[in-house]
Amino acid sequence: PPCPEGMVLISRFCVDKYEAALEIAGPDGARVAHPHYERVQKGTTYYAVSKAGLFPQAYISRVEAKAACEAAGKRLCSRAEW
Repeated sequence: PPCPEGMVLISRFCVDKYEAALEIAGPDGARVAHPHYERVQKGTTYYAVSKAGLFPQAYISRVEAKAACEAAGKRLCSRAEW
């Protein structure tokens, strides 16, 4: 397939099928959902996840979204990709 699992080909680019929600690592290291309606907290590592049925994260800046994507091994779309 031209794109990794969970992504679709749009023009020449692979993008996630769903907008990103956030997860954080719990005390035991397991990731748990971050409420989509709450702001992110400084000093906490968030991971962007794209799954069906999740609400996309609200109240997040581009800088915060970029950090969450990078923590998850993803990246934001470039201007050309949009």
